[in-house]
Amino acid sequence: MSNDFVRRTWRDFLWKARARIGYETDIDSCQRSAIVFSPHPDDETLGCGGLIIRKRNLGTPVTIVVMTNGGASHTRFMSRHELVAKRAEEAHAAARKLGVDGSSIIFLGFEDGRLSAVEREASQMVQEIINRERPDEVYIPYRFEPPSDHWSTNRIVATALRAGGWKPRVYEYPIWFWYHWPWVGIPSKLGRNLFQLILRTARSMFGSFVLRFRRSIDIADVLEIKKDALAQYESQMIKPLSGEKWPILPEISDGEFLGNFFQGYEVFHARKI
Repeated sequence: MSNDFVRRTWRDFLWKARARIGYETDIDSCQRSAIVFSPHPDDETLGCGGLIIRKRNLGTPVTIVVMTNGGASHTRFMSRHELVAKRAEEAHAAARKLGVDGSSIIFLGFEDGRLSAVEREASQMVQEIINRERPDEVYIPYRFEPPSDHWSTNRIVATALRAGGWKPRVYEYPIWFWYHWPWVGIPSKLGRNLFQLILRTARSMFGSFVLRFRRSIDIADVLEIKKDALAQYESQMIKPLSGEKWPILPEISDGEFLGNFFQGYEVFHARKI
């Protein structure tokens, strides 16, 4: 029995189990104002791009808050200063494609990869933003996925919401959750531990995907706009000339990782704070 057959079978089972248990397709959400907290420039588009477009098409206010400067992704090839400037330009370009103007994107500018060291300061800043904007909804990364900036963003916003007076609906969106079997293949070097890996991952996937990500937003009609917005992040999507070793998102798991964001839906977990 091939790994691909097992993977497809388990992936189909997860979707069917999720549908049988029941999930929400929250159409009314498109009319509720929101703040999307993004650990790095591009996470907002990957995880919530379709949702943002649908909200903005109805004139619903959306604010994007980028927590870190994104300056650690390609420091082997570009100076940190140049990279930070480039990723900020890309974030503005992507936001415009999503329908969000420059006045509604906020850069907190914390150092990429070091957000955990400034959580108290960041929580105070986030609390001020939430109390000022008073959104109906807040979107944060899923709390059970790496890297550390994603965990920290979740904790920072949760802390700010507990301390503040404004209580919006809170939703978690997955990013690196998709970088697991069965959503992507298993590296060949792990083949000897295939059964144990499948069993362990299957348990966690069932608990997370079926029981947690029960809210879906249909984005099929705006998917091409989402792709166009993500394409604005050239540093993450396109290799420069003679940049064979320059890492890009389309290369991860031979494109399977990125493909998870180009489905006709986005999924979210309703979080109680």
